[in-house]
Amino acid sequence: MKTKLLLLLLLANFSIYAQYTKIPDLNFEKRLIALKIDSGTPDGQVLTTSVSGLTSLDVSDSSISDLTGIQAFKDLETLQCYSNQLTTVDLTENINLSTLNCSKNLLTSLSLGLNINLKYLIASDNKLTTLSLLRNTLLRQLQVNNNLLTTLTIYNSTLLEELSCDKNSLTTLNVNSNTALKTLSFTQNQIVTISFAQNLLLKDLTCWGNKLTALDVSKNTALVSLYCDSNKIAKLDLSANINLVDFTCSSNSLTELNLKNGNNTKINKNQLDLRNNPSLSCIQVDNAQYSNTNWLSVVKDPIANYNVDCTVYTLIPDINFENKLIALKYDTAPADGRVVTSKISGLTSLNVENSAISDLTGIQDFKSLKILDCRQNNLISFDISQNVLLESIN
Repeated sequence: MKTKLLLLLLLANFSIYAQYTKIPDLNFEKRLIALKIDSGTPDGQVLTTSVSGLTSLDVSDSSISDLTGIQAFKDLETLQCYSNQLTTVDLTENINLSTLNCSKNLLTSLSLGLNINLKYLIASDNKLTTLSLLRNTLLRQLQVNNNLLTTLTIYNSTLLEELSCDKNSLTTLNVNSNTALKTLSFTQNQIVTISFAQNLLLKDLTCWGNKLTALDVSKNTALVSLYCDSNKIAKLDLSANINLVDFTCSSNSLTELNLKNGNNTKINKNQLDLRNNPSLSCIQVDNAQYSNTNWLSVVKDPIANYNVDCTVYTLIPDINFENKLIALKYDTAPADGRVVTSKISGLTSLNVENSAISDLTGIQDFKSLKILDCRQNNLISFDISQNVLLESIN
């Protein structure tokens, strides 16, 4: 009898001093019971000692709308809470968290400023409009696809190796400080321009479905795959990308494409897609015969042909005119009666006064010219009918 009484007193004492954590979401508690972290029937609480030492928790796909109580999981390093109905989540007290997967919820915001140990974050398929990760300097992997993001701040995440932010509303993306980046995907956004000059380790770049007008990957010699379809890219030079294997650039505005990288035999002919570039007539390659023989399955427009040199020239028959262009550094010596068209087509102003020029043939390819000064020469006549942007002539 005394033994039973003592046992009852001990149990009562334990009950008085035991600490509990509130779990108001019924489905959250049911999941904890299923995981044997909690026991019995749901009562809106869990023994704090049962959760405080856990390092990993998977409550995914459990119809949870409220994660209140998660703050008691002090030692948590990995949290899987994807495929639920969460609109908010407070992880400010889970400072040991290194892996978080909260994708496929209804999150409109995500504050992770105190989670400085975070390395892997997956927050795709939510309703996030902005995301700042300024204090998450250890981040290695970030996936935020299919949100409503207009701003993504990651410039302090210098260790980031993988970034995927497809299907958002981003107009800009700064990855200049993310020098460890190896894989980058930002498809179906509104990005017009972006620099990869500092991303020297980049291997896989996927950027189709944006508004890019230019793409400079000359510094990215480690690049293995590039998918840049459905943009507005006019010129693309891949001559420095000697490791390129997979490449597609369909549905752009290409007029120039240089694939002459000295390693065309590595390019996957079954992946190469160059179609829907109606102004692309010449594709520069290592060996035209090789490409014509081995790239029969490549999808390209009928107008496009392979050639080892696709440089377009403008004839400059007047030697004095060409010498002046050389002096202005628009051409290079010695004079050979021609100039690379791309060197002059973008010029808006040209001053060739007092140069003993008697023939301005070639001026027609200065398509962007607005100001022309050609006084004190030996010109009898010249044709500027194709310089439709010309505003001033002397």
